[in-house]
Amino acid sequence: MNHNPETQPLDPFARLASTFRRDIPTFRAEARINRVNDVLCALISLPLAIAVVIWLVRVSDWTLILQNWHLLPLVIALIVLLSRWNFLLITDLGARGGGIYGNVNSSLDSVIRWSAVFVLGPTVLWFVVPVELGLLAMHILKIPAAADRNWRLAQSFTLTIAGLTLAPLVAFSAYTAIYPMFI
Repeated sequence: MNHNPETQPLDPFARLASTFRRDIPTFRAEARINRVNDVLCALISLPLAIAVVIWLVRVSDWTLILQNWHLLPLVIALIVLLSRWNFLLITDLGARGGGIYGNVNSSLDSVIRWSAVFVLGPTVLWFVVPVELGLLAMHILKIPAAADRNWRLAQSFTLTIAGLTLAPLVAFSAYTAIYPMFI
């Protein structure tokens, strides 16, 4: 069996990713999967992140933020504080205790983000996203290889922007559309 990474045929995803990151064919299959994932996730999430930023520009209401500026330091401090305290939930996924386990690792900072969006409007995301990206950058900078760090940073950056803004914008739009029906 041929184990030389450079002579192994690339799957279509690896071929596509290697047009953006030329060293992908040099990695062994296991390492190649991670690099292809970083590149493709960054490329797929980039248009979504751009669309969400455009949407956020269109719905931003800076007068509401200026009127409630004193709440921003509290929101940012609570997000930073709660993002540092993670919890882990482990559950048995088997029908009768079959030994198949799933876990979720998260924090409660999303409670503050969602509350801030519904109290101060979606404009508050302009302050929340940089805080989250700063926290993300601290974790990403621990990755030693420059190319890996750059692609992982690009992937994490675009996914964070899209992930932190898309759901709140959709929810806030639905809320403002439905709210007048109950008044």
